[in-house]
Amino acid sequence: MPWYETMTESEILIPVKCPICSQEPLAGFRISVVAEALRTLEIRLYANCHLTSWEASELELAQIRQYMDGESNENPG
Repeated sequence: MPWYETMTESEILIPVKCPICSQEPLAGFRISVVAEALRTLEIRLYANCHLTSWEASELELAQIRQYMDGESNENPG
């Protein structure tokens, strides 16, 4: 099997606030999914505490962008 078929894409952990209980666990997303979400302004968020999902609001997308900007500033290079 070629190496490119066995490699997995890196994930980033993003805090996601559950709309039911307001807990804010970290949810893992592939980096390409987050990049696409920031480009298209669409992403489906998940909360495992209540096995629920929803489309991110504009505020949630802005928070994801802020979080990603903060992560890239803390981990340059």
